[in-house]
Amino acid sequence: MSPCSRLALALAAAGKRAISSAPRNSAVKDSLPKLAVTRRVEDSQPLLIKEIAAEVVARISAGHAVVNLSQGVPCLPIFKEAEERMVNFLREGHLPYSHVAGIWSVRETAAKFVNHFYGTDFTADHTIITAGGIQACFNTLALVVESKADVVLSTLPAYSLYQAQTSYFGGTFAAMTSGSDGRLRPEALHAAFDEQRKAGRRVRCVCLCTPNNPTGVVMSRQEVEELASALDLELAREPAGFLVLLDEVYLGLHDGAHVSLLQVASEQLRRRICLVLSASKGLGAMPGARAAWLTVGDKALVPEMLKVQSAVSANASTIAQVGLEASLAHCMSDPKVLQQVHDYYSTRIGFMVEQLNSLGQKYNLGVLCSHPRGAFYIWADFSGLTAVENDLQLQRLLLDRGVAVIPGSAFSISPSLKMLRINCARDDMEELQTAVRIFDETLAGLCGSS
Repeated sequence: MSPCSRLALALAAAGKRAISSAPRNSAVKDSLPKLAVTRRVEDSQPLLIKEIAAEVVARISAGHAVVNLSQGVPCLPIFKEAEERMVNFLREGHLPYSHVAGIWSVRETAAKFVNHFYGTDFTADHTIITAGGIQACFNTLALVVESKADVVLSTLPAYSLYQAQTSYFGGTFAAMTSGSDGRLRPEALHAAFDEQRKAGRRVRCVCLCTPNNPTGVVMSRQEVEELASALDLELAREPAGFLVLLDEVYLGLHDGAHVSLLQVASEQLRRRICLVLSASKGLGAMPGARAAWLTVGDKALVPEMLKVQSAVSANASTIAQVGLEASLAHCMSDPKVLQQVHDYYSTRIGFMVEQLNSLGQKYNLGVLCSHPRGAFYIWADFSGLTAVENDLQLQRLLLDRGVAVIPGSAFSISPSLKMLRINCARDDMEELQTAVRIFDETLAGLCGSS
């Protein structure tokens, strides 16, 4: 056990002793009325992904064997360059605040990275370093959502964060009709805008996650260009305007086919885009650092967003910031870096796709999944499984047998569709083999041995 682990256990034990020895006044405790929390908080729902992740950690801590294929955590180590930069920063002996928007050199590097990969001309003045992608999304929605009349549109399936934050701000979350893979088509976009206008509401933000989470799908250049034209048309129809929250945190895991909306956007559309990128996935593999950034198309909005961030988190961790800077510099220094990241995960994904589809054939469930083009997880379809009513039942059966996955309903779709997101980011291939065995045993119990 590491010194840090021993210290954590010691502190936890000390805390328990302190609580158990503290005097208790049951009369006072029983007479305390329940605190009335705000309706905004009371009506908000916790993210199912986070709840499952917490349960998995608790099970592992209790000594249970669990192959964790749930939360979107990479398994590659952080880049050596980032590790050395953060260690050296700590050795300087100071951990100062930075500007709320981030250290200037980190903002410059983040802007250079976006320009390098997207062919744009942003500067540090367009850039805010945030405490993870969640903070970046929060900053964006805070500018435009304050009542039920304010609508946030998203394709489904989608990361439920967008819906949760919209609800927290008191807005209305609405889905745009899309294929099961999350692709957004122009006619669906126009239909969603028309529906909100008829209802007397106004669209204030369109959330686009690409490569898509949870499907791993990327859109073709033609699809992205058609979508850009459709958004331009809606901008012309909306006097108050709206933002486009472009969530591309899975950049770096795609197979080279990814085309960003930012790359084909007109000038007016570019100024409405808020691009979210992060070092949590393919660009650094350090989700615990909470190192992300916003590139704001209209830099006049940056001071407004900083009002939000200064009241919520202020600056992102300075340690995380220097790690982010080193990671991005490393990615720009050699084009092979991200290709190696993609190839590493592609091997694991390929194994799981082949094995799960073999099980689909074995148990007459059809093709369960395909190889994603921009993720380290797979989106598996168990709709042919009649022995369970929904994805939550299947997820629970698998967890009880020792493999953790995320049910599709965590991405704002119906549990009855029986979709699962399965993270293939495990360094030890034997863990994936164990997961396949557990899937086999679970399906055998549900379908009968074949």
